[in-house]
Amino acid sequence: MMDEAQLVENARTGQPEALEALVRVYQKPIYNYIYRMTGNFHDAQDLTQETFMRVCSSIQAFKGKAPFSSWVYRIASNLCIDRSRRRQRRPAVSLDAPVGQEELAWQLPDEAPGPDRQAEVADLGRAIQRGLDRLSREHRTVIVLHDMRQLTYGEIAGILQCPVGTVKSRLSRARAALRDVLAEQGIFHHWLPALRPLAVTG
Repeated sequence: MMDEAQLVENARTGQPEALEALVRVYQKPIYNYIYRMTGNFHDAQDLTQETFMRVCSSIQAFKGKAPFSSWVYRIASNLCIDRSRRRQRRPAVSLDAPVGQEELAWQLPDEAPGPDRQAEVADLGRAIQRGLDRLSREHRTVIVLHDMRQLTYGEIAGILQCPVGTVKSRLSRARAALRDVLAEQGIFHHWLPALRPLAVTG
């Protein structure tokens, strides 16, 4: 299978199948990231689509000075920031069944856990989302990118265009803030390891 660097180069030279392959690789991770940043199913759909429209329209201008993944996440991050700034306040997290089912369908592991485990995962996911919604945008971003998407400090620094030390300090403060918010919901233990199963793999 062709590696990512070659796919990017082929996409830059106008090969649509290479661009389609890159979109397939990043579509679910970017959707999951935007969903966690916005807390809104419809915003996640809209901004994911817009992210890849921008990727497709500007891939030829990508110079490779930063990893392709960082470039895509930076586009998504900027769109989230723009959407947030256009609104006076963020929308509440929807707990309607269709939203939960869509998110659960992408997040549950392949072994299809039983109903009790599915309910536990869904409840924890909603609690974490409520916690994320109460964090500042900066704190929410580093939590989602590091603890849910499992990006490295260096990758996050590239996306946010800040020093690695800044990423580390923000993450420490973000975890402390999220811990306090979750404690208010009665969640005191084991929430940090639970973030990773909630993130989309791929």
